[in-house]
Amino acid sequence: MTFKSKLIINTLYDNDRGPGMVYKNLIKGLIEIDYSYLALRNGQGTGNFQLDDRETFVGSLQAVNYTDAEIDLFGPNCFVMPRELTRHVESIALLNSANSFVVPSQWVKDKYLHYDANVIAGRPIHIWASGIDTEKFKPKAPKRKIDSIDQMKVMIYFKNRTDTDYEAIVNSLKLLGVKEENIFTLNYGAYSQQLLLDVCEIADAAIILANTESQGIANLEILSMNVPCFFVDQTKWTYEVDPKIVWEAASSMPYFNMQMGALHSFNPDFIEQMKGFLMMTVAGIFAPRQYIVENFSLAKKARDYVSLIEPKA
Repeated sequence: MTFKSKLIINTLYDNDRGPGMVYKNLIKGLIEIDYSYLALRNGQGTGNFQLDDRETFVGSLQAVNYTDAEIDLFGPNCFVMPRELTRHVESIALLNSANSFVVPSQWVKDKYLHYDANVIAGRPIHIWASGIDTEKFKPKAPKRKIDSIDQMKVMIYFKNRTDTDYEAIVNSLKLLGVKEENIFTLNYGAYSQQLLLDVCEIADAAIILANTESQGIANLEILSMNVPCFFVDQTKWTYEVDPKIVWEAASSMPYFNMQMGALHSFNPDFIEQMKGFLMMTVAGIFAPRQYIVENFSLAKKARDYVSLIEPKA
């Protein structure tokens, strides 16, 4: 395939958390599909072509068509709300040079159009989700066969939810027969990537107890390890800068698919729903890794990103 454009990507992030992984995984994907790119961090460039005399751009993750002065793709991870770009001279100039915006999921786009349509000013908002390194997040062996819930090892991924919610999950698992010594908890921000891999190797299932997610990189990594997940959904998002701005149609897993497991908010039937998920996991009903490999590979999502400026890519 012949590509017409080149990407200049500028980021402030280079770590193993969400925004950093979006950046790293896009670069890996571009390399896989042999697409020309230049990645900029702190004025330093790495990639497979030279910058020449172009200016650098300021932001979290941006891509520009090398042949144009404008920013063709602005995002994702450049701001929480578009209004943030209207507060400083530099960011206003950046906003004015954007031809389109990129967001990780539909609910984020809907939120922008509801609250900040005047800032978007009619420009396109593309929806694009990052790919996952499905070779790095790949189980070393097939999942073991189990016959009942009391044999299960269950991981709880705990991110920005209340201790009361956490206790409700642990108590529900124990009530359903999961032994306390077989419940493992990973707290957001307090585990290494290697620990995540190690726990996923032994986990038969995972309970994802997280707040709203624009995409949920860690969720997809866990699924890529072929661990069926029960997502405890949170649909209310609140803007930390201005708590009056609330979005009620968010999600803890915006890319949920039935092959992944189950998704439910706390409700009167919650324990029965969790029981159903655990029984289906024992029966081997779910195929999370297959879904991630087919839909979130690095190469596929890099092509999806490129297609935003090269529609036939």
